[in-house]
Amino acid sequence: MSSGFVPQGSSSPAPASLAVAAPNRLSAEAAAEIAKQGGNAVDAALASIMVACIVEPGVCAPGAGGFIAMTGPDIEPVVIDGYMRAPLRTRTHHLDAPVVAMEYGGGIQTRVGPGSVAVPGCWAAFGRAHAMAGRMTWAEVCSPAVAVADAGFPLGGVSAYYLQYSGETVFGLDPASRRALQPHGVLLAEGELVRVEGLSSALREIAGHGAEVAYSGDLGRRMGFDLWHRGGAVDEADFADYEAIDRGPLEFDAAGWAVLTNPAPAVGGAAVAYLLARMASTGMAIGDWVEAQRSLFEWRGRSISPRVDRRAAIQGWLQALTSPSTVHVSTIDSDGRAVAATMSAGYGSGVIPEGTGMWMNNALGEFELVGEEPADLEPGTRLNSNMAPTVATSDDGRVLAIGGPGADRISTSLAQVLAHVMFDGEDLAAAVAHPRLHVDVRNGGRVAVEPGIDVDGIDQPVLEYDRLHMYFGGVGAVMRHPDGRLEAVTDPRRDGVAIVV
Repeated sequence: MSSGFVPQGSSSPAPASLAVAAPNRLSAEAAAEIAKQGGNAVDAALASIMVACIVEPGVCAPGAGGFIAMTGPDIEPVVIDGYMRAPLRTRTHHLDAPVVAMEYGGGIQTRVGPGSVAVPGCWAAFGRAHAMAGRMTWAEVCSPAVAVADAGFPLGGVSAYYLQYSGETVFGLDPASRRALQPHGVLLAEGELVRVEGLSSALREIAGHGAEVAYSGDLGRRMGFDLWHRGGAVDEADFADYEAIDRGPLEFDAAGWAVLTNPAPAVGGAAVAYLLARMASTGMAIGDWVEAQRSLFEWRGRSISPRVDRRAAIQGWLQALTSPSTVHVSTIDSDGRAVAATMSAGYGSGVIPEGTGMWMNNALGEFELVGEEPADLEPGTRLNSNMAPTVATSDDGRVLAIGGPGADRISTSLAQVLAHVMFDGEDLAAAVAHPRLHVDVRNGGRVAVEPGIDVDGIDQPVLEYDRLHMYFGGVGAVMRHPDGRLEAVTDPRRDGVAIVV
């Protein structure tokens, strides 16, 4: 077999075994190598997303959480929920979770430090997906991540950009984090090698003993002990008690496509479903997109809070409709197995539990998802998420896996790409590259647009970007065509890499 790098999507000239769209070259190459060794789409997706969680500091982390959507001829459609969870008990003494401000993304505030860390679920999700549908051994699937940790990795462009804002305020607070990103006293530049103390050993433990070692094993105990004793909200019991959950996908039809996406209690999949249903009923005019997004975010502002039953709220929302920092990997193989895996560590806590090399999330500190105070959360509850990894099959035999990063732009970017494919009949590469718009509720409903959007149809304040911009997300998608041809597409707005093997 041979592999070729595909900048925006391409068909393979010969029968192909796998297509992958990944956020960077190392994670794409991990999937390709697994495919060459005989792995299926699940094996390849896991190897790729593991690497992506490691080599995108600030963008994601080994202490992340997320969701894996899977379907295929031998896979019952499922979304594996490995998202972050609130601690089992409310801490009575002071949490070390300072609020920091950054100019990133137009200006944000978030909590960081040990007290912002929620129980990470990514390794439980990886282990569950592998047990359910993997072909290779667990150690083989983990081997690319171990190799990357052994060798170190170059700091990528997206990480370098984010660290311009967060390098000191977030990642300069923890000594181990500072040593990794400022080994010579100055923040590493794009392309410079990152080495994280203890990471290789931790990944070897996971590869050798299974994903459970990160929870009920020695590694999980060490992480929980360190976080709690440094003023964190989670402890050893939180790690030991964590399990991934198999969820039935949120299912809906769109123009001859059967779409499966992330269900409640996450809000991202419902947001995508809402936007697509609105556009199916109103049309695809720019003004309709603006109104659909405005109503979506107004509803979210009213209904999605730590004190609201998200399952009931989302179900009521969808019933009414019919009477929606992060890395993503999409893979598909020649047999039609499709995997969409999205992982997030929030804005990053900046914390590495001593000796583990495992950067942690700050999911308890994302105000827009959990509210102002972590204490408002019900103990042990799954946190809210914008993530919407999605798989879909069409009446004509196409199979699609798609997803992406981008906070609240995840749902709007995915809905726009899917609408261009499903309603307009655009090919996948053109749909991903199509200009986008996003209603920015944090700035009074201002509509951000890319070149090519007709602003004359918008009666709200407009922010016009001069190019396709990473603000609008970073969609990665793969498709199996009816003739067996595989296609992989990455977003021109980010540094993703697509490979067909």
